[in-house]
Amino acid sequence: METRLLLGLLFFIVPTVLLAVGFWVQRRRGRMANNWGAVVMVILCWVVGMMLVMRKLDQFL
Repeated sequence: METRLLLGLLFFIVPTVLLAVGFWVQRRRGRMANNWGAVVMVILCWVVGMMLVMRKLDQFL
């Protein structure tokens, strides 16, 4: 696999897992905070990941 593809996949997977763990930890503590900053950060990481993976996806399609 190419480095761009691996980096792009990391930009998809890692922020999503961190966001899910953050929500889970806050629920266990019994408080729900405003996490819009984390959601926006995950969306931005998805955009960067998509830009990195775009050329590789074109080869598969």
